[in-house]
Amino acid sequence: MSEKDKEMLSIMTEAVPQMLKSLVLAPYTEDSAKQIAAAVVIFYNGLKKKGISSTFAERLTEAYLGAFRRSLDGPQVLYQR
Repeated sequence: MSEKDKEMLSIMTEAVPQMLKSLVLAPYTEDSAKQIAAAVVIFYNGLKKKGISSTFAERLTEAYLGAFRRSLDGPQVLYQR
């Protein structure tokens, strides 16, 4: 086996799995959670500043937060029979 082949095999067995693990776990980090929380607060406060009632703003914010949840869970069917 050539040195180039050994290097490629090393990359495939070590670097690629680690990279994939990092990509899969990225949405679940503490920093990601803080960014999502900040975005939700900004969204809610923006609605309140525009004069939307607290009850309706809370419902809209729950839907907004649900968009983050769906993106973390993966593709799902959005309708029911």
